Amino acid sequence: VSPERQRYRAAWAREVGALLDELEALLATGRFRGIGELSLVHDATPGFAATEVALDGPLARGVFALARRYRVPLLLHVEASHRAALELRLAADADVDVVWAHAGYLGAADARTVLERHPRLVHDLSARTWPRHPRAMAYPIVDAEGRLEPAWRTLILAFPDRFVGGTDASHQDPDIISSLGLWDR
Repeated sequence: VSPERQRYRAAWAREVGALLDELEALLATGRFRGIGELSLVHDATPGFAATEVALDGPLARGVFALARRYRVPLLLHVEASHRAALELRLAADADVDVVWAHAGYLGAADARTVLERHPRLVHDLSARTWPRHPRAMAYPIVDAEGRLEPAWRTLILAFPDRFVGGTDASHQDPDIISSLGLWDR
């Protein structure tokens, strides 16, 4: 039911009730263990139109309520430019487990701050472990040789249970996928 899927794009703008009903029906089957990645706030990229769902609006509140009801985590893509709004939502729904996709594309210091403020928040590091990121050179948390930057290493070691890794679903480059094994060490 994600807004980046063409089938659902119009529903995110106009059919909040129907969309939440469909999501609840899917969760009620018991087949799903989480919700997301939901691109609530996503900058436009090639082949992907921008999305901006109000984090204090009925759709976001409804998705958080379903996550609470079914006790499943939310994986959310929210750009760093909307960090304040996300933090308000996290504070309002402090009992919901949230994984922030791509660690919000934050720097290590800001990533630490939000972890300290929101104990049920986890940072996802997908799309951050590429030595060259297609959107911005500031996004990688590794150097040109793929080594973790010192500030990120310190942060991850300080909060080892608050990070998850993987690859972004839209980027199935074999080199990126094969590099994930480096993080198992």
